[in-house]
Amino acid sequence: MRPNIDNQKFKQFLLIKLFESFVKNMKDQAKEQQIRLRFLNSSNKILVTKNLFFEQFHYSLNEEEAAFLYQYFHAYYMKRKQRQFYDNQERLILLHHQNYECNLCHKAITLSNSELDHIIPWSMVGDELKNNLQMLCISCNRRKNKNIIIPFPNAILF
Repeated sequence: MRPNIDNQKFKQFLLIKLFESFVKNMKDQAKEQQIRLRFLNSSNKILVTKNLFFEQFHYSLNEEEAAFLYQYFHAYYMKRKQRQFYDNQERLILLHHQNYECNLCHKAITLSNSELDHIIPWSMVGDELKNNLQMLCISCNRRKNKNIIIPFPNAILF
């Protein structure tokens, strides 16, 4: 039986996957710097997001989609060089929120057999997004690596 997935969340998931594709294909540092400057120097960040997506994917974003995606581009271009430290108390809060289950395979986990994971990988957005952390069992975290895998229907992204 197919899970009942909210159309809005599914659309957001697809937009995030396009963002992931954009970031993973950004190999040219000069082009990346040029895009960064477009974002930083523009007074209309939503318009820059719309134009950028049309240039890269030939897809016209509406205002809502562009505003949604802008938060990811903003995080990508503003991320700090060093990771934020999360102590065991913060990890326990996440574990409690997840009912002590891996967010991907739903296996029972504790502090000792789990790892903190960025839902949208740190390499893409740093620690700049709210609600971007989850606890995964060690094998799921290793398998996920630097990819975006959002568990439906319980994802807490937005």
